[in-house]
Amino acid sequence: MKPQVFLSADEERDLALRYREGDEKAGHKLACAYLPLVKRIAAEFFGCWEDLVSEGCVGLMKAIKRYDPDQGARLGTYATKWIDAEIREYTKRQVRMESLNEPAGEAGVEKLHLLADERDDQEQALADADELRARLAFLERALNSLPDAERQIIVERHLRQQATPLKDLGARFGLSGESIRQMELKALKTLKTMRGMVAA
Repeated sequence: MKPQVFLSADEERDLALRYREGDEKAGHKLACAYLPLVKRIAAEFFGCWEDLVSEGCVGLMKAIKRYDPDQGARLGTYATKWIDAEIREYTKRQVRMESLNEPAGEAGVEKLHLLADERDDQEQALADADELRARLAFLERALNSLPDAERQIIVERHLRQQATPLKDLGARFGLSGESIRQMELKALKTLKTMRGMVAA
């Protein structure tokens, strides 16, 4: 993915150096310039759009804080891995909470109890848990609506602790990595369309 750049190399370098010296406005300008990159990366994931972009911005700011223009790489190239990692970790956290979607047995009650204990407003905590259950239920339905191969690709690329490389999936399905990539994008588009239909 090639980042969409609005700054020249010299402008970017100047802003990065100024930010390292404590100029917060310079950091803000860098972040604004690369917001389109955050949105492009966020569009590859399934989930709440606002949350994905927000998490991506966290990754972008981490990259900006660590960016050294003297290393030779453009900020967009350097930041891409940080943005992707932050969004991917967010989606993993959501999946790890899937256990809340279990029937209300002893284990489920205990988990909800622990969740409530961590919040001042237990009623709000339970409401959040209900919302999470609804989201997870929708995710399960949406995944089950996909063709088997596309569903497996989404699970392997977005719902595992570590994303399975395209070439590994290609070897599994007897396809090229690019073909797997196209199937992944098609499945993500389908999931986002379903999300839009539910939100409408």
